[in-house]
Amino acid sequence: MRASKAMQHRVQSLKNIEIKYNTEVDEVLGDQVVEGLRMVNNQTGEKEEIAITGLFIAIGHKPNTDIFKGQLDMDETGYIITKGKSTKTNIPGVFASVMPRIRNTGRR
Repeated sequence: MRASKAMQHRVQSLKNIEIKYNTEVDEVLGDQVVEGLRMVNNQTGEKEEIAITGLFIAIGHKPNTDIFKGQLDMDETGYIITKGKSTKTNIPGVFASVMPRIRNTGRR
């Protein structure tokens, strides 16, 4: 796991989550809605199917914007800078999705 130790502990302590190490998604099953998942163990090649009704895929914290370096304005972490709250970039006709970043202030 790449999460912080605190987040790892939080996930590991939940009874309704089963952690699958060395496992990758092979196929999302279902025609119109998600009905299951086929997984493959990347160490043994063994495949397993489970029934599910939803799926969330985390994409990580580093944006995949390297291809635009030198063309689009970006901040120091690689996020594309947009004008105000719009989707406009520094190049007319090129737009970027605006996602709010949540900062952990340590307060509850």
